[in-house]
Amino acid sequence: MDTRQKATEEHLRKIDKDLSDLGFTYSTLNGKIDSSDKVLKSMCCKQEKMEYYMQEINEKYDAIIAMLAKLSMSRDKQPEVINSGSSQEGNDSVIRTGGEGRMNRGGYDVKMNTKVPKIDFPQFGRREPQGMGEKSQ
Repeated sequence: MDTRQKATEEHLRKIDKDLSDLGFTYSTLNGKIDSSDKVLKSMCCKQEKMEYYMQEINEKYDAIIAMLAKLSMSRDKQPEVINSGSSQEGNDSVIRTGGEGRMNRGGYDVKMNTKVPKIDFPQFGRREPQGMGEKSQ
């Protein structure tokens, strides 16, 4: 009976050692699982923030493209504004759209339905008027 008792005690020690090893392994793995969960949660949070910022960048890019398209369309439709330098008050301007012009004087508009012919001055085609840039011989 003494041998049976020794064998049982030895078996219990072996089971106790295996159980303590399993407990240590469980606690180690549990800590690793907890840290892995924390890493996974932080990575998910960072990914969500990055997706949010990417969406904001895409929205701003789309808004810029739309604004540029709107500007180019308005530039094509925009009338040519010419300031007349001969006014006494200094606030006269002529706006030309196609063949029709509109003169703005102070606060009222005067429409002109006549088309002004183009006048070409060959003397002013260069940087300096003719005769002014030539040196005396």
